[in-house]
Amino acid sequence: MRRILASVGWTIENRESRATITESIKPLKTRSAAEWKTETVKYRQSLLDSRKETNDSIASAKSAEASNIVKVVDKSYLEKACRTGQAHTFIEESIEKFSLNKEQERAF
Repeated sequence: MRRILASVGWTIENRESRATITESIKPLKTRSAAEWKTETVKYRQSLLDSRKETNDSIASAKSAEASNIVKVVDKSYLEKACRTGQAHTFIEESIEKFSLNKEQERAF
């Protein structure tokens, strides 16, 4: 392990980097803990509000598409009795292929 660390240079002391880091970083605004907390709460609330507006506009667009659309269907449509064309053959082939039992077949 020591050879690996030495080969990549981890054991060599870097004196240049210690000499150049003498200045401390000062924030642009100095605030107390309470001020930072209120600032972050305000920012968080503004983000939540903008997300809510976006979600509301998306939801209203989706609801406008699907609202007031009624499809009258027969009881067989909701039961196993209604199987049409290609969907029926796909379902039957899948039941045969995976050897589904009655409960699995009903759920499928």
